[in-house]
Amino acid sequence: MIRQGFHGLALEAMQDDANLYEGIQLLEEIGDIEPIRARINQGYRMNIGELNYDLAFATLHYGTDQQIEVMIKDWLKERGQTNLAEFEETRYFKERLSIINDSFNAFAKAHGLPEALPDMDAGGAQSSLINAATELKKKKYDVAIGILNSGVYVAELLDYLGQNTRYVEWHRHWTRQPIWKHIGSNDEPIENAQRILLCEQDIHTGATMDNLEPFLRELQPEQVDATFWIDMHNKVKHFFDGSEFYGDAYMLRDIPTDNLIENLNAAVAYAKQDKTRELIA
Repeated sequence: MIRQGFHGLALEAMQDDANLYEGIQLLEEIGDIEPIRARINQGYRMNIGELNYDLAFATLHYGTDQQIEVMIKDWLKERGQTNLAEFEETRYFKERLSIINDSFNAFAKAHGLPEALPDMDAGGAQSSLINAATELKKKKYDVAIGILNSGVYVAELLDYLGQNTRYVEWHRHWTRQPIWKHIGSNDEPIENAQRILLCEQDIHTGATMDNLEPFLRELQPEQVDATFWIDMHNKVKHFFDGSEFYGDAYMLRDIPTDNLIENLNAAVAYAKQDKTRELIA
């Protein structure tokens, strides 16, 4: 009788936008998720048309792939950037990231790169990094240059996704030139690299932007942009505004997520179709 009473309260709560959270929680505890799915099928918006936070996350857990994808696109359109780490705790993201990670780790192992995609930070997400790298690849740079132990995570994901990429080693107290590292999928000399993307962590690491400029100038590029792992917006903006050599600066968490679903699924398709990226025993 008590169980039936709670079930009745849960079903009643599911009819009221203001009480959806309580209804969902009760139904989950009771173990009856069909009413949740039925409510999801009606849409994830409240009667006044606004996106309902609780129902949106219920969709992430219990919706179909199509419902999830539509919801995420609407969510990002309405709310802009969000904490994707919360999304990644759901089946939809876990399944896709598992496929990408397995493929990426095999690629990294085969080419001497660090394995395992890191989180952006404690509150970040791998899907943010995949989205950012995919968007940067669309800009069609002649070459991306990763600074080891600094911007290497962005560079190696770009390398994995097919961007022409090289790596250099550079340390805080060096007074000599950076050293080209023969790691990654391509170690041929750089030729005619007019547009360069520098993959850095931030402008204040040992491989500082000022110290790298003479090395990059020897490559005779027309344009050098940079992407940054660590968000230091004011300092990065100030540095680039005052530079006659560097062009655009891309802060990873500022890169639009409008195409997140398309980029994530494209990375999954890429991982599945390229047999050279199968796991290495």
